[in-house]
Amino acid sequence: MNRQKLILSMVIGLVLMTAIKPSVVSAQWVTVGNDILNKNSGKVGIGTSNPIQKLEVSGNIGFTAGADRFIAPNIRTMASTGDNLFIKGGDAGSGPPDFSGGNLYLDGGRNGGGPSPHDGYVLLATKSNVKSKVGIGTSSPGEMLDVNGNIRVNQRITTSFGDLHLTSLTNDVDLFNGSSSHRLNIFSGSDNKVVLNSAGNSYFNGGKVGVGTESPSQMLEVNGGMRMNTATAMPTCNDTTRGTMWFTMGIGVSKDSLQVCAQGVGGTDAWRTVY
Repeated sequence: MNRQKLILSMVIGLVLMTAIKPSVVSAQWVTVGNDILNKNSGKVGIGTSNPIQKLEVSGNIGFTAGADRFIAPNIRTMASTGDNLFIKGGDAGSGPPDFSGGNLYLDGGRNGGGPSPHDGYVLLATKSNVKSKVGIGTSSPGEMLDVNGNIRVNQRITTSFGDLHLTSLTNDVDLFNGSSSHRLNIFSGSDNKVVLNSAGNSYFNGGKVGVGTESPSQMLEVNGGMRMNTATAMPTCNDTTRGTMWFTMGIGVSKDSLQVCAQGVGGTDAWRTVY
């Protein structure tokens, strides 16, 4: 009787091994030289039995220290456009309630506490002298950094060469302080100048303007002397130039003159001599 049970158990075992051989017994990993390949047409899960992607890891992925590491699509073997690489935060599950999507963090390494330590930087396009452009809100950046939207800065904006150019291809360029209790300050260090250089007219629109004073009582108030150096030709006095004052320097020892364009009796516009 025991012998019959033993033979029956062996037969059942052989049948089970034959039945599960395609999914378990056959090798999923193949060694080719120093490479280990997986020819499975399905998905591979590490730490999970239900992978959604071709390779899904339930946990962190690390690289051994000692050299720079790269994550990049393979180089195309034929003349064609390179493949894109997408790295994104996780999508939120559908509500209600509504949940935010996962953030994407790029973080440099922490310093080791040496004599002049600094944490690692987040650098874009620094390998092989590639000067790739960065687009935020746009897939076709026209400059090294192209932002389709607003930029918020809590500290300073500095440049290596001292020049900061703000240009617009289609619209005005606004420097705006939205708070009514704060000022918009434009500084130039040391003995440098603040220059307004425009091909068109420049103007201050709204409020009073003080030169040398922070509390002007008139539309234009100058705390100090004001010099008029009129090297150009005096314009014609008419309705457009009425109210204009014009100073003319005398030649040699000749007398200087100060005139104002004003309308006289009968509506005649003319330069009236003040001095």
